[in-house]
Amino acid sequence: MFDFNSTTAPFLITGIMAALLLLGVILRKTIPFFRKFLMPASIIAGIIGFILINAGCIPVEQSVFETVSFHLLNLSFLSITLATTKRVVNREIEQKNEKTVRGGLWLALMWGALISVQIVVSGLISVVFQKTAWSDFDPLYGMLSAHGFAQGPVQALAMAKTWINSTGGTELLDATQIGLFFAMAGYLSAILIGIPICNLFFKKNFAALPKSESDTELEDGIYKRETELVLGHQTMHRASIDTLTFQWALMLGIYFLTYILVSIFDPRHETMLYSMMFAWVVLIANLVVAILRKLKVDHLVDPGVQNSITNFCTDAALVACMMSVTVGVIVKYLIPLITVSVIVVVVTIALTWLLVKRTGKYAAERFAAVYGIATGTAITGLLLLRILDPQGETPVTKEIVWWNVFQMFVALVVGALAPFAAIWGWSIWLAINVGLSVVLLVITVLVGRNIAKPAMQKKSKEAKTVTKQEA
Repeated sequence: MFDFNSTTAPFLITGIMAALLLLGVILRKTIPFFRKFLMPASIIAGIIGFILINAGCIPVEQSVFETVSFHLLNLSFLSITLATTKRVVNREIEQKNEKTVRGGLWLALMWGALISVQIVVSGLISVVFQKTAWSDFDPLYGMLSAHGFAQGPVQALAMAKTWINSTGGTELLDATQIGLFFAMAGYLSAILIGIPICNLFFKKNFAALPKSESDTELEDGIYKRETELVLGHQTMHRASIDTLTFQWALMLGIYFLTYILVSIFDPRHETMLYSMMFAWVVLIANLVVAILRKLKVDHLVDPGVQNSITNFCTDAALVACMMSVTVGVIVKYLIPLITVSVIVVVVTIALTWLLVKRTGKYAAERFAAVYGIATGTAITGLLLLRILDPQGETPVTKEIVWWNVFQMFVALVVGALAPFAAIWGWSIWLAINVGLSVVLLVITVLVGRNIAKPAMQKKSKEAKTVTKQEA
C-alpha cells in the first residue's frame, strides 16, 4: 500500500514515528503498569516499534532508523550547547554554596567511576563468554554496556560506529546493534528497578522527606487543563520569522556546516571522524555561541525553546534507536547480553549505595540521581529524584546543576581514549579502566566525606552556642 522507496519515504517514516509516540502517550495515560512505573511515552513507543518492525509489520530497513537516530542524537547535543548561549542569572548558583558544589562534584566523580567500573566488570564477564561457547562475542561488545548504560544511546552508537570504522569495517560488525541494545536495557533498568528502590527508601525511612501525595500529572504524563507552564520566550518578531523557525534554522544550519566540514576530511564517512560527529557538532556550536556573545545577540537564542528541542530530539531518537535493534543479533548473543546487563545493574546499585550512604542526610536522593544517570541519562536521573523530592526541596536538585558542569570534565577524562579501544584491543582498554576506576573511586570517597563534614561541624557549633547561652 505504501511505497517506502518513493519520494514520500521520509514523510512516511516520520509519520510512523509520530504515530508510535502518540500511541505511547495514550498508553502511558491509560495502562496502570505504565503509570505506576512512570514509563516515558517515548520508551513505550520504542518498544512497540521494536516489536512491529522485527515482526515485519513495518516494511522499512532498520538501518534507516539507525541513521535517523544517529542524526537526531547529534542534534540533541547541538541543542544542549545552544541552550547555554544566553547567560541566565541564577543567584543561587552565583552564591556558590560550597556544600552544593561539592555535592555536584561527588555526583560527577561517582558517575565517572561507575563508567569505568562498568567497563571493567562487563569486560571480564565478556572474556569468560568468549572463552566458552560464544567465541565470536568480542569483549568490546560487552564493554559497550558502559556507553549504553551510563552515557546513553548517543555514546553507544557513536562509539560502536567509531570502533567499526577504526578496524576498517571488517570487525565488530554487530557493535551498533549491541550498543543500542544496552542503551535500551539501561533505560528500562533505570525505570523498572529505580522506581521500586525509591519506594523502598520511603518504606525504610531513608528518604529525607516524607512521601508526598500521588502526583497524578506525573503519573499520567499529561498536565491538567488548569496547569499553565511557559515553554520559552519569543525572540523574533513574527512579522519577519517565527521564533521556533529561527531556533531550528540556527541549529540545522550549524549541523549542516559541521556535516560539510567533516565530509571534506572524510568524504565516504568511513573513519572515526564521522562517527564522532556529536563531538564536532558541540565544538562548532560552542564557537557559534562565543560569536553570538561577542556580537551581543545571544538573547536571540532562548534556552527554554532549545531545551524543548533537545527533548524532542531525544524522544524521537529513542524511538528510532529501539526500532533499529535487530532481533537476530540480540538472539545470537542473548545470554551474554542479558548476563552482562544484569551484573552491571547489580554492581552499579551495590557500589553506588556503598559510597552514597557516606555522604550524609541526602544519601537516598543522591542515589536516585546517580543511579538514574548511570543507567540512562540525566532525564532518568531527574525523574527518579523527583519521586523522592518532587518540589526540589533538597540540595540534590541544585547539585545536579553542578553535576552538569563537572561531568563534562569527568567525561573527557573517562572517554578521551575510548575511540582507540578497538585499535589497542580489549585487554589494554580493560587495564586503563582498572586504573581509572581505582583513582576515581578514591577521590569520590574523599569528596563524599567532605559533603557530610560541614553539616556535622555546623551541628557541633550550634551545640556549643546553646551551651554558652545556657551558661
